[in-house]
Amino acid sequence: MRIVSPPHPHPHPHRHHRHSSHFGILGPSPLSQTHFLDLDNDDERGAIRRLATVAEEIVTPLNGRFQDERADLILVSNDGLRFRVDSSKLAKASPVLENLVTMTMTMSFDVGDIDVFDTNSSSGSSSNTSHGPNSTSSPISTSSSPTSTSSSTSSSASQSEPPSLSLTKSHESSTTVSLFLHLLYSHPLPTPPSPASFCIYETLLVFLNSYECAKSLYDDFGRWATRWVQEGRISASKGFLVGCQIGCEGLCEESVRRSNDWTWRGGAGTGSGHISIDNSTARSPQFNIVKDGIFPAPSLDLSAVPYDYFCSLPKQHKFALLRATRNVNTSMGFAVELDGGFDWDKVAEEYKRILEEISKSQL
Repeated sequence: MRIVSPPHPHPHPHRHHRHSSHFGILGPSPLSQTHFLDLDNDDERGAIRRLATVAEEIVTPLNGRFQDERADLILVSNDGLRFRVDSSKLAKASPVLENLVTMTMTMSFDVGDIDVFDTNSSSGSSSNTSHGPNSTSSPISTSSSPTSTSSSTSSSASQSEPPSLSLTKSHESSTTVSLFLHLLYSHPLPTPPSPASFCIYETLLVFLNSYECAKSLYDDFGRWATRWVQEGRISASKGFLVGCQIGCEGLCEESVRRSNDWTWRGGAGTGSGHISIDNSTARSPQFNIVKDGIFPAPSLDLSAVPYDYFCSLPKQHKFALLRATRNVNTSMGFAVELDGGFDWDKVAEEYKRILEEISKSQL
């Protein structure tokens, strides 16, 4: 089995929260007793990397919930952690996983580690890096089509050992597999300890998309993400983008309502965290119109977002949000200005109405 160190997160360099009280939230989620690693901590990131060197039988907070002795399949992440799972649950969650499970079960004899399956040929679909059944393009993508390989092995030490399915791609780390199984078994998802740590959930979306997972998993994830937006755990712009990708309109609407709680950093040279950024930053040579948004505009003022972010949004959502901000602006007597007392609750309501009107016109 190929051992790969799991990727570590990179915090978004261009977004900063208007309210600093939402930063530095560490420790386990109040919704779950499972320990959530502080991925902003160098020591804990190093601990995840070291998982690649330990014995496969180790039990950690990541796989501890998934050690049922009655399980009929062992799912092995790319860094060697083993998760004992119910194969029927995997099969119901994804047609690609169903094929992999079938191949693994039928080849569970002593053949050693061999490549027996390629999801490129099994899924019968072309490469698609978007997320969810109703999504379009997405900035969260892998470098190639999903091609996870299944290794079907048996234990020479014990005939009762279930067959194993090994995952080898870079987005199939123990962290991602654990989060996927939390969704699959309807366990509470750990709350991101900081906005930057939401990147592990972006990787989870890559995983769900690569295995063409059931819409119910996206819906469950959308409900958790909506709660995190409400609590200020993830930014409004991130919540809106993810909501567009997975087809969760409730997440999109809540993100629009929270738009004034977040803004963009003005330029790459202005630092990070809770610093005060002067408006002149946007006119400095360090400002990159492709990567940088305009400070202190609300994060979903589409006239102020980075070009990359603007292009990543589906066209119907962009249109609905642009028209909604214009309609509310006009009714409040504003010409262009979106800051200050602008009512983003009204924008969210108008955005929802316009989106519904677009959907009806396309039937």
